[in-house]
Amino acid sequence: MTKQNIADYGLCFFLDMHRELVINKEIIEVIYGVIIKIARTKLMPIFPLPEMPAGEGDDAPSEEKKAEIEKDIEMTTKHNAEAEVQNEEVNKIQAKVKINFR
Repeated sequence: MTKQNIADYGLCFFLDMHRELVINKEIIEVIYGVIIKIARTKLMPIFPLPEMPAGEGDDAPSEEKKAEIEKDIEMTTKHNAEAEVQNEEVNKIQAKVKINFR
């Protein structure tokens, strides 16, 4: 953590004033690390729902296959719901934390 890197991320004030503000340098490093981690958090992917194969007679999927596909649809729906909630939270936090990447 050099002064140049800190200045790039807008935290130069803390580095210059940490003694006057009675802030420990390790605390500044932790804050710096958390801000970088928040800014670099990637959004969770949203997966498309599997489709139930259509078919009649001999082409119709077996009951086992239908149950497996329904389970996959249920799991994908649950994952997508969790991903949407987490992505919304990450977007809110990242809107407040702006970092310029090089």
